[in-house]
Amino acid sequence: MSQLPINKKVIVLRQANALTTAAYSLTRNEKRIVYMAINAINNNGIRRNEHGQYPVDIVHSKFLSLFDSDATNISRDIANATKSLNKKEVIFYLPEEDGDDGEKALDGVSWTTKRSHRPRHGVTTIHFNSELVEVINKVDKEFTRVLMVEAGHLSNPYTMRLYESLRQWVKKGIVTFTVSWLCERYELPPSYSLRMPDFRRRFLHPSIDEINAKTRLAVTFEEIPDPERPRKVKSIKFKIKELDAKCDRLTSQKALTLEDAIQTYSDLSNNTCLPSQTEIDNLKQHIGQLGMEGFALTPEFFAQLKAAETANKK
Repeated sequence: MSQLPINKKVIVLRQANALTTAAYSLTRNEKRIVYMAINAINNNGIRRNEHGQYPVDIVHSKFLSLFDSDATNISRDIANATKSLNKKEVIFYLPEEDGDDGEKALDGVSWTTKRSHRPRHGVTTIHFNSELVEVINKVDKEFTRVLMVEAGHLSNPYTMRLYESLRQWVKKGIVTFTVSWLCERYELPPSYSLRMPDFRRRFLHPSIDEINAKTRLAVTFEEIPDPERPRKVKSIKFKIKELDAKCDRLTSQKALTLEDAIQTYSDLSNNTCLPSQTEIDNLKQHIGQLGMEGFALTPEFFAQLKAAETANKK
């Protein structure tokens, strides 16, 4: 079983463009689990087992520290998300194989083949389909840079998909998608493709507002009419700009919690990054709770804590 490396400040996923542009619909927690799995596959060299599966551990405490979820039901939430993920597939369209009558050719690949839930140990292992891992691993040239924590804090899975698509084109700064493509690839509700007001009100406007408010992307858009039917919107042109990485609006706007204290403890223990003094103060406020929950508060840990405080004063 594979442990996931944690650095809450910046975890950059390399998501294959084939997956960014594929058609599928997942819940918010399912997306978060997929993000954690991609990160593990990218960085940990997850190995294929004797059954042809790729097992990835989703550690419940790490899920909490990354995404600030409700700790009360986290085990059941992860169990439910992995159960539903195990029944879903991702669609890769093959336009060159389409039928003469326009019927679309595709490959439908299941996300996972097995799940092992161990609430007593605080871990759920998901076994990824080997065919899908082949796609996930194709990140040598064509991939999308996704900031995992930033994406995982978005409130809606459709917004998360749009964020990924915009991330794919952030270096170019501009991209145009047809409304039909967005509806098809994100598997939006049928009414969105039939009624433009629904598409705007329930998807486009709130998604752009949230991406602008919670991520490092600054996005504007323009509706492009259909040349043959000028009153109908055919496409959306997006202009994308990445803000200075130092402008971390997400962490500056939210109050720190016990889960943040757990993350700071992990950062110090694993020496992954230097926590800010605010994060250290929050850790110290929750130190008693961490001790009661079994975290190792050794002399070495307190020495690391003191060293981090000293470094922040320089």
